Amino acid sequence: MHTVRSAGPWIVLSADPLDARIPYACPVVLDTSRPYWSEPRVADPPGPARRDWLLVTVVVAAATIETFAREQLVWSGVSLVVTVGAACLLPWRRVHPLLVVALAFGTMSAVEVVSLVRGVE
Repeated sequence: MHTVRSAGPWIVLSADPLDARIPYACPVVLDTSRPYWSEPRVADPPGPARRDWLLVTVVVAAATIETFAREQLVWSGVSLVVTVGAACLLPWRRVHPLLVVALAFGTMSAVEVVSLVRGVE
């Protein structure tokens, strides 16, 4: 039987220590992910393959068709440029994964911030 007692703003079960401020999941996630961060880099990662450039071509074609076909698209030129730019990052995702993720999310976040500041939905 668990009894519940109050320790300030937190409710603590009787089996738990009162002064535990760090959630349990944080150390578990860190301990679980630590071996992956300590692995060495791949010695010779494969560069962009033909199928990567095919994927870029398909994404650029789809973005271009969507830009000209949809009338409700806000900032159609910006949308096309950002999509083509993100598509051009796709072939380099194996060679420089962190850089590609940072550039893609950074660009999308910047566009979202600008749209929020300008009040565009």
